[in-house]
Amino acid sequence: MFLKDVFLAAFSGIIDLHHNPLFLTHTMDSTVFAGKFGIKGNQDGPPSVSLLNRPVGLSFDNDGNLFVIDADNFAIRKINKDGSVLTIINIADIVFSHTTKILAHDGSIYLAHPMGIHKIHERTDKGHTITLISEIDYSSHICPLSERHSHYLVVGREHHVLEIDNNANHSYFGTELNFLEDVAVNHAGIVFVSVSSFQTIICMWSSEFKKWIQVIGKSVNLRTFSFNGNDDIVTISTEHPPGGHSAYLLWFRRIEGSDFQSYVHTRTINISFQCLLPDDLVINNTGLYVCDNATHTIVRFYFIKVWSSGKIYRVISN
Repeated sequence: MFLKDVFLAAFSGIIDLHHNPLFLTHTMDSTVFAGKFGIKGNQDGPPSVSLLNRPVGLSFDNDGNLFVIDADNFAIRKINKDGSVLTIINIADIVFSHTTKILAHDGSIYLAHPMGIHKIHERTDKGHTITLISEIDYSSHICPLSERHSHYLVVGREHHVLEIDNNANHSYFGTELNFLEDVAVNHAGIVFVSVSSFQTIICMWSSEFKKWIQVIGKSVNLRTFSFNGNDDIVTISTEHPPGGHSAYLLWFRRIEGSDFQSYVHTRTINISFQCLLPDDLVINNTGLYVCDNATHTIVRFYFIKVWSSGKIYRVISN
């Protein structure tokens, strides 16, 4: 990757490799991907006109489209790669909360809701319909168990993670944990959960020892987390100090050779200027996306590579 970037810099003519020292730095930038900052509404269309009203859950499908629960519009919205918003179904009889999460996977859309697991079906004659497929009380935070088969993990009742099979039957996964918040599976197929009381920890399920192992220590108000392409854990942490509000993205990198059992905190990024009440995050190869309750937006964060020779010349690549 480094040699490729050097070639691009030289080819563009912006840096004289023979006379100027060359430095590569990384910084994070952001842009509003959907909605208007601080303006709530219900409007489909391109980024210049689209409006949301309290987005609370995000999920990418296999084609890179982003699906969002637009809570106060009682709707599921689809956001294309260019940021255009389309309402795919209005659901007037479900009250969405911050615990309601969405999963777009294997050609279907699922909602984990306190009243159970719902599946959204696409019908060419009548648009989309929604049905209750599993009555799991207080369900939230649904994710695929693997890409190989259509089994799903759900944070459910009785402090358990539940596995849902193809026929919507459920069984307990792992052992009991109190105050479960989120569940996710990394690219190696290992299941992780966040557990909170006054503070939050992240644990992984050890199939060898048949128990949950803590991998990340306590953090204030950490609810949701995800994995990037390197299986680093990325979380949102919020604080409410007197007279203000703070939101941060926290990076935890796996220590090499630790078999995913040991992580080190490598980066903290203050996102308080972009997000006031961040609720959920998802990651793909185009960036990290956060939905924000207070500003009614979805914000895209991404790293940029900047070539420098005493001063910044230009961005080479995203």
